[in-house]
Amino acid sequence: RPGPLQYIPEFIDRKFGRKVVEYPHPSLEEILKPTYGIAVYQEQIMQLVQAFAGFSLGEADILRRAIGKKKYELLMEQRVKFIDAAREQGHPEELAIYIFDEIIEPFAGYGFNKSHAACYSMIAYQTAYMKTYYPTESMVALMVSDEEDIDRIRMEISEAHAKGVKVLPPDVNESRKHFTYIDSETIRFGLKAIKGLGDGPIATIRRALKDKKFDSIEDFIERTGGDVINKKSLEALIYSGALDAFGERKSLLASIPKITTYLKEIEKKDKTSQMGLFDLDYAPKVEFELEKVEPMTFEERMKGEKAMVGYPVSGHPLEGIEDFIKSKSKNLGAVEAWFEKLHNTNNSDDENSENTNPEKPPVETEKRPEKSEEKNSEKPKKEKKEDETATLIGFVSEVRHIPTKTGGQMIIATAESAGFNFTIAVFPRDYEIYANKILEDHIVVVNGKLRFDEERGEVSLAPITPFRRSGEKITSDSVKTFSISQFQDFAKTAGFSPVNEQKTERFDIILPPFWAREDSEELRKFLESEQSGNIEIILKRNNAEKSTKFFLQSTENLEKWLVGKI
Repeated sequence: RPGPLQYIPEFIDRKFGRKVVEYPHPSLEEILKPTYGIAVYQEQIMQLVQAFAGFSLGEADILRRAIGKKKYELLMEQRVKFIDAAREQGHPEELAIYIFDEIIEPFAGYGFNKSHAACYSMIAYQTAYMKTYYPTESMVALMVSDEEDIDRIRMEISEAHAKGVKVLPPDVNESRKHFTYIDSETIRFGLKAIKGLGDGPIATIRRALKDKKFDSIEDFIERTGGDVINKKSLEALIYSGALDAFGERKSLLASIPKITTYLKEIEKKDKTSQMGLFDLDYAPKVEFELEKVEPMTFEERMKGEKAMVGYPVSGHPLEGIEDFIKSKSKNLGAVEAWFEKLHNTNNSDDENSENTNPEKPPVETEKRPEKSEEKNSEKPKKEKKEDETATLIGFVSEVRHIPTKTGGQMIIATAESAGFNFTIAVFPRDYEIYANKILEDHIVVVNGKLRFDEERGEVSLAPITPFRRSGEKITSDSVKTFSISQFQDFAKTAGFSPVNEQKTERFDIILPPFWAREDSEELRKFLESEQSGNIEIILKRNNAEKSTKFFLQSTENLEKWLVGKI
C-alpha cells in the first residue's frame, strides 16, 4: 500500500475496529472515509488541499509535484501558501500546520496515485500466494529475472539456502537455458550462466536432449559435435561443473585433447561410411578413456565456478567452521552488538517514528513548531567508535587497489566472516606492507582498528602497523593470509570439519599372497574402464600400502569384480 510508512499500524488498527476512526476536520471526512481517516493516495492530498484551503486543481497539482519530486524548497513555499489559504478559509493556523506537517508532507517519503496502488496490490497478492505455495518455483523465477545481476543472485542464493533449498552447479542433462527448477528442494544454474558458452552450443545441447539424456562423455561428444566439442566450450562446461556426471573435473580437463581427437575420429569414420564384409561385427570401435589424475581441490573447484558462473556453487569456504572462526576472533562481541543495534535502529526508523500513532485528534490550542525551525535545529552527531580494536577472520571475496590523489595506493577489500561482512582498509602509508598479504579467494586473520559507518551499515578494519620512522621498511603480522585448505586444516585439528569439503575417500584392496602380475594387470584394465570420481583405490600387502592413482565415482562394480579374485 502507498502512503507514509508510520501510519501503517494506525491504519490497520482502524480498519479492524481496534481504534476509532477520527478526522482532522469535518470538511475532510468524505475524502478520508474510504481509508479510515488516513490519507493514503495522492488524489486524496489534492482533494484535501482543495477542500480545506481552497486550492485550485492547478495549484493542487503544483503541490503534488513538489511532494512527488521531493523538491524541498518548493514544498516549503507551498507550506506557507497552504497555511495562509487555510487561514483565509477561516481555519485555525495550528490546525493548518498540523494537516500540512503530519498528513501532506510525509507523502514526500512514499506516496503515489490510486491506480498504481491497485496494480501493485494485485501483484503483491499474486507474489505472496506464489511465494507461500510455490516457494522454490518463485525463487527460480526471481533468479531468472535477475540473472544478469550477480550481486542479486548471491543474495537470492543465500535466501534459498536459508529456506533449505540447494542451488547446484549447471548440468548438461538437467539445466535448461536459464535457472532451472528441479524439485521442491533443488535449483540448478542454467547453461546461460556459464561464461564462454554461447547461445549456439546451448541450443545444440538442448536439441540433443530432446531424444534422451546423455549417459556418458562419449555419448555427449557424439551427439553434440563440433558446436560444443572445442577447447573454449569444454573448459567452460568443465569448470562450471556442467559435466560432473561424466567424470572428475581435473580428469576431464586433462582429457580435452583426447576428447577433440575422439570427435575427429568419429567424424572421419562417419564421413567415409564404407562398410566391409567383416565391419558389422568385428570392426574395432574408436576407444576413449579419460586421463587419470588427482581430483580438484576445493579451491580449484571454487575458483573455476567463480570464473565461469560468478558464484562458488560448491559451497562457501567458511561453511561448517563458523564456530572455529568465532573462537579465534577477538572483540567479536562489539561488532555483533553494533550490527544488532543498527538493525534495531533501522526497524525503529521504519516502524516507530514520532508520528506512528496519531491516536488523538489535533487540539486547536496545541502549538506545533514550524518545520523551518525543526530543519535548522542541530541533529546529534552519529556515534562513531574509532578507538576499539578487534581481530576478525574472513574470506576475501574482492580486493580493489585504488590510486590516491597524492600518487599513492590504498586497498579496499571485502571479507565475508561468520554471519557478517567487513571491509579491510589499508591506507597509502601501509600499502607496501599489505599489498601481497590481502589476496582474493584467501582467508585472512586481521588485527586492526575498528570503524563503524552507520550510514553505509559497514564495519571496517584498518590493520595496526607498528610505528616507523620515515623511509624505514617494516613488516607486520597484523594480517595473516591462508589458503582455504590451510585454514580448513587448522579448523579440522581443532575438531571443526567444513561441510563443503571436497572429500577424497579411499577404498583398500588387501592383496593375497598368491596375487600375480597378471592379476594386477587385469585389475588395472578394470579400473581404467570405471567412471572417475573421488574414491582413491589403495593396494595393501604385508602392512605396506600403495596408491593405484585411480579415483572412482563408485566402488560397487569393483566390489563385485573382486569377488572370486581375492
